[in-house]
Amino acid sequence: MCICAIPAISAVKSFLARLGLRNVKDTSERQTPPEIAAIVSDRNLRKYAELLRLLYSDPQRIAWLCQLVDLSELGALLNTVMFSLYNSAGPERREEEALVLTTIRSVLFSYMEGTTQFDSLLCRNTPISPMLVCYTRRKVPQDYIAAVLSQRIYKILNYEDLNLEIDPQVVYIQLVQSVEETTGTVHHPFARNVTPELAAENENVQAIIGPRLKMLDEIVDSFLLTIVEQLDSVPFGIRWICKQIRTLVQQRFPDASEGSISSVIGGLFFVRLICPVLQTPQDYLPISGVLAKHPRRSLTLVSLILQQYGNMPLSVEQQSYMDALAPNIEKNRSRVNRFLNDLCEVGEFDDSVIEASHSGSCGYPAVPLTHYQQDKASSNSSFNVHVSLNNLFHVHAMALKYREAFTPEIDDPLRMLVDELESVPPLLRPAENRIIELRLNGSLLVTTLQSV
Repeated sequence: MCICAIPAISAVKSFLARLGLRNVKDTSERQTPPEIAAIVSDRNLRKYAELLRLLYSDPQRIAWLCQLVDLSELGALLNTVMFSLYNSAGPERREEEALVLTTIRSVLFSYMEGTTQFDSLLCRNTPISPMLVCYTRRKVPQDYIAAVLSQRIYKILNYEDLNLEIDPQVVYIQLVQSVEETTGTVHHPFARNVTPELAAENENVQAIIGPRLKMLDEIVDSFLLTIVEQLDSVPFGIRWICKQIRTLVQQRFPDASEGSISSVIGGLFFVRLICPVLQTPQDYLPISGVLAKHPRRSLTLVSLILQQYGNMPLSVEQQSYMDALAPNIEKNRSRVNRFLNDLCEVGEFDDSVIEASHSGSCGYPAVPLTHYQQDKASSNSSFNVHVSLNNLFHVHAMALKYREAFTPEIDDPLRMLVDELESVPPLLRPAENRIIELRLNGSLLVTTLQSV
């Protein structure tokens, strides 16, 4: 999931693949099927472009919509925001990064205000968790992963026969299978089915697991050393979000210890940025062929260890065999906490970039908006976005479904625009879906792209 210098492209393709848009290429010369042309009328395109333009200039509004929608609806919305609306490849990337981070800060602020349980911070059933996950899939964080960790990941993948399994019951089963293959008979002193407790007490199993624990410890140390030594390589956006998390947690839970706060920060850095790449590297890094069983499991175990520096608990089954690594995890605890704290030591956006104040929506604090962004979002300026038709329809559906809370004022330009739109078109089948390029100044379709 050989490593090369294009991991971010792989990450974006992974997201497109989940939408059924695997290989995107220009098909503007092809005739659009009549049923698609009927759905994507000139009028609808202009209205959708205006809808995206209004949302672009108001990250607080996007943040509010992200909190209104159901979690089942959030994925497509986040995909549109993170990979279409704020995903320019040119010099404006810095300004759009500021808008993305402003959106995340707004959701974090609201989330912390309504949180009463420290142990549930950044849990999976809240809007902020998928938002943070989606942010880590953007180009800059993925470039960081490739630059810092790809070689270590590849080194493990190259050892296809290195078995580091430490689950006693699994090790016992593998031991029995090895005995049967070696002797050519099923008649041996080992019982075929044993409980995890009995497997852990078996001397042969213990003899196998001991050296593996030591090797896993060395591998994790090498990962941590690489990560800690390259603190300055961590993207500003990741560090800035860590800083917001620390500040908001300190304000909401003033009695929380530094170690506890570090675990919440680790929930972003390790659990959502680092661990997913270790669990499914083929989704993030250019990898040829199918991952071998043993190195895939080795990376998963490294991920489970690093996860302990975040606030994501292990399952009961995982905890039963991960306890053996507790001393190794604790020996690095202070170093990791210090690193997580150092991550937060970054400034705010450059004053030369963020100069103007844009009044917020829905009771949120004012949004810093650059002169560049104000010009870009004006009707006299033009900029293009690539977005799938289904994602456009989804944004339309969400704006309509939640318009009473999303646009409470009758004279709100966004409310009036939503009222003017026709009924939401049905979602297209993957083969019919298109990625289109819209110019957000009310003009028509620039380019049509189709998946194959």
